[in-house]
Amino acid sequence: MTVLDSIAGQSPPDAHREGAARAVVESRRTIRRRAEAASGAAVAAGRFAVVAGRFAVVVMGARAPAIALVRGRAGEYVSRMALRFARFLCPRFLCLSLALACTLTIGGAARSAAQLRLETFERDVLAIETEDGSRHRFEVELALTGEQHAQGLMYRRGLADAAGMLFLYGREWPVSMWMKNSFIPLDMLFIAGDGRIVRIVERTVPQSLETISSGRPVTGVLEVNGGTVARLGIQPGDRVLYRAFNGGS
Repeated sequence: MTVLDSIAGQSPPDAHREGAARAVVESRRTIRRRAEAASGAAVAAGRFAVVAGRFAVVVMGARAPAIALVRGRAGEYVSRMALRFARFLCPRFLCLSLALACTLTIGGAARSAAQLRLETFERDVLAIETEDGSRHRFEVELALTGEQHAQGLMYRRGLADAAGMLFLYGREWPVSMWMKNSFIPLDMLFIAGDGRIVRIVERTVPQSLETISSGRPVTGVLEVNGGTVARLGIQPGDRVLYRAFNGGS
């Protein structure tokens, strides 16, 4: 991961810039110590830095200025030190740096928002028929695409008792699930092409990265609230009644 990007410049890197570049790839403690030292040296040489969130825009070089973006914790340390010497700032370069910092911060926020844009899901109704003939109705969201499969119930803080999510794959194949970014315990029901439940995993651990395998090829997976299987007495061999499965209704 690159943590120091040179944005513009006309002069070759000097010792101060090389020191800052080395600092941002070392441990936190070393980063802090060297970044503070680099900041003090930069200010003494007539250079400066401005901060925008977790970014620091550092302008270096009096005759041929170069602008570097220091991100993350190192950026915070550099900015904190440099701002103590604000009286030395050159107004022309300060305006340029502030403009660049705002542009980078807004751009980064826009990219983060795009990355966190969540999928939406169609809804439908299915039933689970248990061995004693009882039918339990669920209103489910349908995960049909690769993007929807990847997101699943991530980021949810709650789920209604008779709600769930049905993952459909269009054909039988081995499926593996995990609980990354999932905040509620779930029961997972792995479903064969004829609608029979072939495996059940109860009360999965929120945010666990442990792989949960279907154990055999399946056509779908139903996720419901943790504890639902025990409460309703659902067992392997029970059937999910839904049109996507052979014999479903």
